[in-house]
Amino acid sequence: MIPQLEQVELVHAWVLRRFALPYSWNQDGVTNALKLAQQLATTPEQVPAAVFYAITLHARAMGAATRTVAALFAVNLTREQGSQLQLTGQELSALFLPICTRAMDYPAVFELFKTHTLPRAP
Repeated sequence: MIPQLEQVELVHAWVLRRFALPYSWNQDGVTNALKLAQQLATTPEQVPAAVFYAITLHARAMGAATRTVAALFAVNLTREQGSQLQLTGQELSALFLPICTRAMDYPAVFELFKTHTLPRAP
């Protein structure tokens, strides 16, 4: 399920406090990101990649917290589905520039997530 605006705002605020980052929040930008994620995710399996892609693509909406917020949602949404995303924070962060410059599109991000998602160990 695509997170609600309030959920994203809570995670964003936590990341800002945790890492002492400057405040940057554009509600319209975040709303647009969530709408895009909703359009991209046609199946539950696609939700983590769609949310990660959409938040990253709308990076200005959350400023310095974008990479961390996008990664947290990717990992946690995958976990909610009973799976585990096998990408490190560095690997997820490395996708930031290709996504923001549109050198990497959503289907490529989804394929990467799909090949790096494994069932979670009991």
